[in-house]
Amino acid sequence: MKHKVMIGRNNELYGLTGDMYEEGEKVTFSFYYRTDTNYHVISPQVRIECEGAQPNGKLQYYFIMPDCDVTVDVDWENSMTALPTTLKKMKKLEKNKMDLIRAVRKGNREYCPECGYHFEEPMKFCPECGHKMD
Repeated sequence: MKHKVMIGRNNELYGLTGDMYEEGEKVTFSFYYRTDTNYHVISPQVRIECEGAQPNGKLQYYFIMPDCDVTVDVDWENSMTALPTTLKKMKKLEKNKMDLIRAVRKGNREYCPECGYHFEEPMKFCPECGHKMD
């Protein structure tokens, strides 16, 4: 039985011989790339492997078709301007991490903010990762 390969966000992938593939079939695709850009090729259904840059100026990728439909998405960010965006993402992740730590603290249980290890009694250092506790 053939399954469909769908491209998210109107990305233009080259090299697909069609949009329907058999389970176990190697699916390859490529797209033109720029050296100052970071690319993220993702799919929730499969692990996508990069075969690298090709002489024709495209990045070549592949995956093995599973027994289900697959959605492939390509996201990119110019590496020359990535720093502010990356810092913003890191700040959001740190805030989410601290919110999670506050939410899971219950009673006398203590949680390490670094590794999440929990222990019953307050300690100066985490017994799992050695992080200094406040």
